[in-house]
Amino acid sequence: MGKISKSGLGVGVGSSPQGSITQSEFDRKVTNLMSTDPKPFDSSKFDYTESEPKYDGYLLKPDHIDGGSKAKFLKDFLGYEKGDGKQLHSAISKAIDGKIPNTVKSTEFGTKYNFNVKLEGKDGKSHLANVTIVVQNDNDKTNWRLITLTPGKKDK
Repeated sequence: MGKISKSGLGVGVGSSPQGSITQSEFDRKVTNLMSTDPKPFDSSKFDYTESEPKYDGYLLKPDHIDGGSKAKFLKDFLGYEKGDGKQLHSAISKAIDGKIPNTVKSTEFGTKYNFNVKLEGKDGKSHLANVTIVVQNDNDKTNWRLITLTPGKKDK
């Protein structure tokens, strides 16, 4: 029986046994993914302490190599600055609570949920944003963590 290699959610025929699964394992995984209907997100499980380093150390840090442009977006459009991590977390929680994710992707790190939502700024105005959350099982504990936030498409 041939092997199917894993690459994210995509698959391809592979001849190397490393990173490969059998056809029956592949069929089971595809069936599980297809039968999983995304459910509305329950933000009560999305705890600030699990994602705290992502806020001030990344998303709200203007001089961060990867997060700097996100910090600019958050400051210029929504008014969030370094030190506003808890407020931003609350706004994200409010924006995704009860929403069905736009995409769900199973990865080696957990299940990633991507939301395209209106995120409320400090001044009460909203802007479109893409929010990615991952649900991970670590040492028999399920953790809900923020992965990233990027500007959404322009509001019309």
